[in-house]
Amino acid sequence: MKRAYTNKKTGQIDDGLVREVVTLVQTQVQDEVSQLQTEDDASTASTNLSWFRINEIVESSVSKKKGRLVGLGRRTRSVPPSSAPPPFVDPEVLTAQLKDKDDRISLLETQMTAQQTGYEAQRRLNQQMMEMMQRMYPNEDWTIGKSIEISRGSSPSVYSEELSDELVDVPQSTDHYMEPAQHGVQDVLNISTEVHVFHRTRLDLDHARLEKDHAKLEKDHARLEKYHARLEKDHARLDVDHARLDEDHAKLDVDHARLNEDHARLDLDHARLDLGGEETEDGHAFSSGGPSGQSCKRPYLYPVHPSGSDEPGHLG
Repeated sequence: MKRAYTNKKTGQIDDGLVREVVTLVQTQVQDEVSQLQTEDDASTASTNLSWFRINEIVESSVSKKKGRLVGLGRRTRSVPPSSAPPPFVDPEVLTAQLKDKDDRISLLETQMTAQQTGYEAQRRLNQQMMEMMQRMYPNEDWTIGKSIEISRGSSPSVYSEELSDELVDVPQSTDHYMEPAQHGVQDVLNISTEVHVFHRTRLDLDHARLEKDHAKLEKDHARLEKYHARLEKDHARLDVDHARLDEDHAKLDVDHARLNEDHARLDLDHARLDLGGEETEDGHAFSSGGPSGQSCKRPYLYPVHPSGSDEPGHLG
């Protein structure tokens, strides 16, 4: 469309409506191409859109009046035929794309397994820290499933308890007063709490990343299923084409048989004509006259010998 409406002398589009449509369509095409390159790998992403998609963008960008695009005289038909097949894609290309997607999925599963292994190692480390604190302070009350916030210099009576599902709890002292010698224990507990909070934040980030990877994996699976369906459709179309080719070959074989039969008949006719020509060379089967005044050939009849021989010259 741009080439059709571009002035060859100035190199510009004189029609303002067409110029706006071309600019808008080019912007939308670039956006869709960049989106496809973002979703797919650089190796498999396409840098161009199909003509069918570009025509759809043009038709959606231009206003219509009575089913026609305003200001555009020459255009492709807006509604494609329902029986028109989609553009053919080589099955080998689709197979390579599917293999690449499978490799990416396997890599994501490997990364998720490695992250899960890291979570298990962190859980074992937290368990070891809790056991170490129990050995160091056997008189303290250790419970699992709670987190205690401790501020430096505060007494155990003002501790605030908050439920937590994943943090290993800090011990709660049974004494009502803290001696000066117990400030070292409180420092250790404060450090342990900060470490657990840090690990909790890191776990939340890892969980969010895992959820994002799962969503991407599901999207890749959906795309793979779509590619598989398209590949099966292409295979079915190939089977139909092969069946049509077989039918055409059968028809060609029948035509060849008919041609051979016609050639045999022509050869027989030529043999008869040659035989008739040899008879006319003797001068016995040629006579003039007829409706048109032209000479015509009459069959030469040899006399039959009483013994049954039909050779010439044997007369009884």
